[in-house]
Amino acid sequence: MTNTELTKIREERNMSKSDFAKLLGITPMLLERYEKGSCAIPEDIVEKLKDIAVATEIEVKKNTRKAGRKAKETASTAKETVKEAAGIPNIVIQSPMGGYITPADIARKVPKGTADVYVRVDENKLYYVLKNGETGNMDIWE
Repeated sequence: MTNTELTKIREERNMSKSDFAKLLGITPMLLERYEKGSCAIPEDIVEKLKDIAVATEIEVKKNTRKAGRKAKETASTAKETVKEAAGIPNIVIQSPMGGYITPADIARKVPKGTADVYVRVDENKLYYVLKNGETGNMDIWE
């Protein structure tokens, strides 16, 4: 490992030399020598740096997933706010046999390019018309 790689790892973690030296179990003065290249970096320090790099990668992945979940929650909240502001109710369709389905569920079931959907819960059917005029049907609860 080179002195510039060592410095880069420290800077990527936004750590001071003092804090990074503590993390490695060395003095800040020794870290300074390693970063300047005036002293060779021993293998035990290189191993610690590899562990730190792996931990950083795991932390980055966790934070990325967390940010993705937060964005999804924010989008969902925004969608609900828009629906509420527009006066759009939450629609749930119930079968006489006890099943439930939402318009979003129906949209996922029908083929891409569907223009219109007609729901007949008494027949357990979705009838749809594609944009090109073709028609079709499927069971709601399959």
